[in-house]
Amino acid sequence: WDAHLRQVKIPTNEQIPNFNNNKSFLDWAIGAFLPHSDMINSFEANCLLRDLNFQTFKPNPCGYFYSENSYFDRVNFVPFSRDNVLNMLKAKADTFNFWEKARVGNTVLQMEDWLSD
Repeated sequence: WDAHLRQVKIPTNEQIPNFNNNKSFLDWAIGAFLPHSDMINSFEANCLLRDLNFQTFKPNPCGYFYSENSYFDRVNFVPFSRDNVLNMLKAKADTFNFWEKARVGNTVLQMEDWLSD
C-alpha cells in the first residue's frame, strides 16, 4: 500500500504500431495499456482474440469480460475491431491511473453521505 505511484503511460494513436495479425496486436495492446496485469494469454485475452478474429461479439449487460451469452439470450452480434480493444484497454488504464492517484493521496475523493457517521 505504501508503494510509489504507478501510472500507465497511455500510447497515442501515432504510437500504435501496425501488426500483421491480431495476436501480436493484442499482446502489444495489453502490455502497453495494462502493464501491471497478467492478462496476456489469459481467458479474457483469448476471448478478445476470438472476437477480433471473427470481427464480432455479443454485448451483455455485465460488460465485455464478465459473462458469456447463452444461445437462448437472442442477443445479436455487433461489429468488433481493434479500435474496440484499444478503447476498452484505454478505459481500464485510465481507471488504473485514477485509483493509483487515489491510493497515494493525489486525488480527493468525494465523501458520500451514506458513509458519514
